[in-house]
Amino acid sequence: METHGNRNTHSDSPGHSSQKLSRLAGRIQQTMDLRGRWKIHRDDIMDALEMELEDFYTRIERSRSPLVNFATHEYGHENIGSLITLLEDIGYTEAPRVFWEAGLFIPYDIQIELQETVIELVSREKSLHSIDFLSFESMFNTFGNFPGALDVYLDQFFPWEHLRDEAAELVIESHPETTGELLRPSMVGLAEKLFRKGYVPYRDLFADIFLELRHYLILHGLMEDPWERESHSRRSGEGGRSRTPGDEASDRRNEKRRARSLFGLSEPEAADPVRVKRRYKELMKTYHPDINPMGLEKSKEINTAYLLLIG
Repeated sequence: METHGNRNTHSDSPGHSSQKLSRLAGRIQQTMDLRGRWKIHRDDIMDALEMELEDFYTRIERSRSPLVNFATHEYGHENIGSLITLLEDIGYTEAPRVFWEAGLFIPYDIQIELQETVIELVSREKSLHSIDFLSFESMFNTFGNFPGALDVYLDQFFPWEHLRDEAAELVIESHPETTGELLRPSMVGLAEKLFRKGYVPYRDLFADIFLELRHYLILHGLMEDPWERESHSRRSGEGGRSRTPGDEASDRRNEKRRARSLFGLSEPEAADPVRVKRRYKELMKTYHPDINPMGLEKSKEINTAYLLLIG
């Protein structure tokens, strides 16, 4: 194959590839601002990898992925995944590891770990929380509607910003192999994405607390029982009856049964937190929205089911 100057266009040895990737990662780090944002031009990527454009296209043509191209002239923190995919498919298979250790890229298994950590923190916070019925009653009287009062209650007692930051910090601390200071803005940003994009259905994770708050309002005559209204309309010869706490308990058991079914676990298996955690990761590797574009709704179901099983 033709060479250009002192740039070798033949395949690199694994060690040499890692060196080039480390050089590329170093150049990116130099452009990064305090919020973790960066950009690098295609020419700088080729220079760091000691490759000419012709060699890039040759490798792309040989790639097994027909979707890989080098038409993008600039890469940055927002499309780092595309850059990693490109590098892998032209032979730099160590790109995910090198960029992760440099604090530039969060691999999918770490993304799943972050998501898992967020849900476990929600479970912890819920177990430590004593419902403040009087405060909620005041919120309900102020806003005049149940959903609005719930939003305020969550903001006051379960601020997602706190959970976002703590989850990011815990994951970083568990991986000393990476450059934590550089990675922190990206990890926090990813944790925020879980909430804002709905990957973690935040409100749904507090359904049991919402249920108790609703019962409180109904009990004190502050809110009409929708089940009572429905049953009243059916009582004319249809055997309707008011909904009871036993019905709610039955619903809860059914929800746990559906969660076990979703995870493919028997009741004894679902009692083993290690097995549940392992199954969660397996499912998310299939349905995580960044891996499977059609997996958003399924991933929400998995996250809600995971909280039920570990709660």
